[in-house]
Amino acid sequence: MISTHHLFERQSEEIKRISSTTESIKKFFPSLYNEVSGNIQLFFPLMTKRDINISDLYNQKSENLEGNVFINNSNQPNAYTLPALQTRLGAQTTVILPLTFIYALYGFTKLSNNPLNGRPINNKKVYFQNKGNIKMLSWETKGFQDIIPEPDIRYSVYLHEIGHWVKYEPVFTSMILKLLRITFLIPLVPLLLIIEIALARSAEWKADKFAADMGYKKELSEALNRIGYTVRTNTNLYVKFQDYIKYILVKFHNIIDTVLPLSTHPSIRKRTNSLNESILYEGIITDKLITLFEPVDKLISQNIHQLFPLTR
Repeated sequence: MISTHHLFERQSEEIKRISSTTESIKKFFPSLYNEVSGNIQLFFPLMTKRDINISDLYNQKSENLEGNVFINNSNQPNAYTLPALQTRLGAQTTVILPLTFIYALYGFTKLSNNPLNGRPINNKKVYFQNKGNIKMLSWETKGFQDIIPEPDIRYSVYLHEIGHWVKYEPVFTSMILKLLRITFLIPLVPLLLIIEIALARSAEWKADKFAADMGYKKELSEALNRIGYTVRTNTNLYVKFQDYIKYILVKFHNIIDTVLPLSTHPSIRKRTNSLNESILYEGIITDKLITLFEPVDKLISQNIHQLFPLTR
């Protein structure tokens, strides 16, 4: 009989070595580790962890819309969501292209059958119309935590993300067009790309407007300014360098976006100007385009839960 004792011993030593190497990188190169692991977590949300304190902060200010906030390790300030997905497992399925399409249809149907809306109430809280008992799911980065510690300013960003659930149509229509663009309709790529960008920008304007309507106009403007222009001084050279590069790119985007609005997000200057004055968004044409998908919504509304039950 062949002894497996030494084999198990070598495997155990290898596992210890890998674990030790990871811990060493965390200790001596924390910023680099956070950035690399944060980028990986974008594609593998199952690797992220729920932040109890931040989730509690969100739930203290939100009535009738329970939420969970997960932490991405990235040094860069950012927050994001996936409308209608309510678990990390459901979010993980979107990495696989066929399931991304199913997710788009599922999310569209879920929110159209159970529309969300909100209204501001006392003490900067928001009450949500939520007949489907949907749960909010979102992520924020360590960089976001670093530059926005104030609860109200942070919550304004959560409201922007919830706005993508409330005004979900441009998000999903843009996603469906993207899937068509990269799979089937190659001759129509330029046209689809332009429409997709218009829809993505419309989604950002609508989400900003929702946060403003909930009474967080000033706070969201402050959050956008910090995300775009903060250069941290109480950190290492690697993070400072990233902040300076981001600052330069945001300033450049502010200029280019005034004459050539071809990025998926309006410039921070445009968004803060709108928040400080009155909300105007590029949604007139895109709202008409979205109505084309209403027959699809009606067709799949009865059966979609059988196709994609993981996010119930």
